Amino acid sequence: MLGWRWLRSRPWLLGGLAALAVGLALGAFEAHAEHSVVEGIQRGMFEGFVAAVGFVVLGRAIGARPAPVPSESAPPTEPTTPPS
Repeated sequence: MLGWRWLRSRPWLLGGLAALAVGLALGAFEAHAEHSVVEGIQRGMFEGFVAAVGFVVLGRAIGARPAPVPSESAPPTEPTTPPS
């Protein structure tokens, strides 16, 4: 069976493959519907680009891109003890 570990370790690859699949599928569909291969390629490239941009923009929301790690430039604060 196909292992998915390689895809989980590189979530950006999932976005790239999905954008490529969208572009190819819509390009083929549009080329057939419009009877023009050039127009199908143009629309397919546009749709694939939009899918890739959507993945980049929404990647964090769907858990595909890592969240930014806070910097540790500020010194840690020490807990204060109440006076006795």
